[in-house]
Amino acid sequence: MYIRERQKARRYKQMLCNIKKENKTLKDKASNIPDEYPILRNIFNEDQVEVLKKRKSNRSSKGLKWSNSTITKSLKLKFSCGGNGYEELLKQGHPLPSKRTLQRRLQNLTFDSGILIEVFEFLQTKVESFCEFEKDCVLVLDEMAITPGNTYDSSLSKYFGDVTLPEHTGIATHVLVFMLGGITVRWKQVVAYYYTSNSVNGTVFKDIIMEILKRAEELKLNILSVTSDMGASNQALWKALGVMAGRHSETKCKIPHPINNNEYVYMFADAPHLFKNIKSMLLSNKIIRIPDTLKEKYKLPTNEIRANHISEIAAYQEEHEFKLAPRLSEADLLPSHFNKMKVSTSTNIISHNVSSALKFLAEEMKKPEYLTTAWFLDQVEQWFYLMTSRHPSSALSKYNKCAYTDSITFLKDFMHIFKSLEVGVKKVWKPSQTGVLITTQSLLELQEHLLENKQYKFILTSRFTQDCLENLFCVLRSKQVVPNALQVKNHLKLICVAQYLKNPIRGSYDEDDREFLSGFLDTLPHLIRKYDEVKIPEQVNYDGYNLNFSELNSLYNVCGYLVHSIMKTSKTCPRCLAAVGSKKPIKNVFSKFTNLKRFKENTLFFCTEEFFHFVLQLEWIFKKFFPIVSTQNINLKEFYLEKMNSKDVSIPECHRLKYKFINRFVTFRLKIRSMKRKASSAIYASKSVAGHCK
Repeated sequence: MYIRERQKARRYKQMLCNIKKENKTLKDKASNIPDEYPILRNIFNEDQVEVLKKRKSNRSSKGLKWSNSTITKSLKLKFSCGGNGYEELLKQGHPLPSKRTLQRRLQNLTFDSGILIEVFEFLQTKVESFCEFEKDCVLVLDEMAITPGNTYDSSLSKYFGDVTLPEHTGIATHVLVFMLGGITVRWKQVVAYYYTSNSVNGTVFKDIIMEILKRAEELKLNILSVTSDMGASNQALWKALGVMAGRHSETKCKIPHPINNNEYVYMFADAPHLFKNIKSMLLSNKIIRIPDTLKEKYKLPTNEIRANHISEIAAYQEEHEFKLAPRLSEADLLPSHFNKMKVSTSTNIISHNVSSALKFLAEEMKKPEYLTTAWFLDQVEQWFYLMTSRHPSSALSKYNKCAYTDSITFLKDFMHIFKSLEVGVKKVWKPSQTGVLITTQSLLELQEHLLENKQYKFILTSRFTQDCLENLFCVLRSKQVVPNALQVKNHLKLICVAQYLKNPIRGSYDEDDREFLSGFLDTLPHLIRKYDEVKIPEQVNYDGYNLNFSELNSLYNVCGYLVHSIMKTSKTCPRCLAAVGSKKPIKNVFSKFTNLKRFKENTLFFCTEEFFHFVLQLEWIFKKFFPIVSTQNINLKEFYLEKMNSKDVSIPECHRLKYKFINRFVTFRLKIRSMKRKASSAIYASKSVAGHCK
């Protein structure tokens, strides 16, 4: 017996040894098998490939933590193809995180209006890896029209749509964005935004800019210039900063840095805006005069630059198949409000083709006066070319001494020309002249500092324009032609996190080649939101429900809708559902509208009389406190949840149906209330806004 047991043990031991050898052999073979997913790894990230592997072996990928790289890629897809498009990609089996996962990863980033503290915290980690040249940057500001009205943000439990610019109030009609952009390397980042109204006092921009300069200096970022357009608010900003230019005054184009006493901050007007303004100045005033000194210096036949000379060229070639200036048409000379804002329309008029046509016809038609207009067009076009260089071959650089000297001499002469122009019959001074003098003087002084003191090899002057912001606005409008305040906030957050950038197809500006800084998700801290303490007066007067019969019918239908949505997305049981109603019609004085909407049995939900009475109490609480709490900086949703949960209704606690309903009712009610607060329609001032279908 003992011997038999020993033999059996020896046999089992040998079998175990053989199994171990076989296992080792299989492992060795497996390690030598080539990767069967090499192509997938060129398309997908490692975690996405892992999901595909699990699907192949019928294993669940639930619980897998998606990488920041995959989250960023998914945000780009969601932004570019929309929510429905992203859902379709998920249905087709693409290894992507769910929409809820994307929301969860972004919920700690508030991106509320004002100076974006979160962005500066993110920049701190990025700037540490920058070399000294990469820290040089420009600050650009511009505004975009938005749809007026208040919209409820359930993530922050507050309304968006009121003006947030300091010292201003009212309903917002525009968003003012501040962006930093690199000069030597291609990076850009939104650092602040504010909601503004139609009327803005630009002097308040001064404090915002100073605060951004201080925060940037703390991160060792060197803001060398500030770029804006020539709007009235920005002219007020220049005046507040002491920046000025005039026919009989010295041009002041810079301010001392508020922190670094050894540096200056130079002010720039956006060159494309100035280019359009110069064209409009010529067309609207019809005539511009130059002094005799310039006439003699450039050997011109007359002192007058006339818009009708260009009109005569357009009329002359209108019926021609082969035109002297192919892009010039009579429509360009009588542009609509929208075409005025296009740089392409201006380049059709102020171009080498048009000046060449004028020179040609001056001789052919014996009209030497054309030559003065042609000279002016050549001067403006050359100035615009130098102010918007995008390639080293056209950049300012001392490597080609001759070309550099010619460019600097031309810019100085151009300043002298614009300072001496007499515009129109009244010979008035125009804002375009101020902008040209300040911008050109800023470039002349800044390029000397960069090429001499900082040893730059060349300067791409397009980095001092607003193109980076215009491209951002193009992306924002790609989702909604005229987004509302909440959509602007959400899109800005998504663009900055996902580094999504879409090249404009028909934009008013050229493409900006700078990119948003990556790695935002790696720096998101744990969010602690701060709210004020709720202030409720001791006595709150409220008369009653103030709902007529049709409104009560509608509210009854909403109750059924909310319960039905809970049934589809949450766990419930027949017991708790029976306590609030059923899908079979229930006799109720306010169920008529729901009955009329029901086109098929068992589709809509009918509430019991007791439950509807409970909902009326919730509505009474909402209306009673809304005028008091809506203007306070509090968590509106938490406030209402606390108030409403104190009301009793006989619903089983098994699936917390009462809490789920109140939660949905509060969110729904706040959103509906925001629709009631929509502002009246406004007259918009941009092509994108005016094209919006109301």
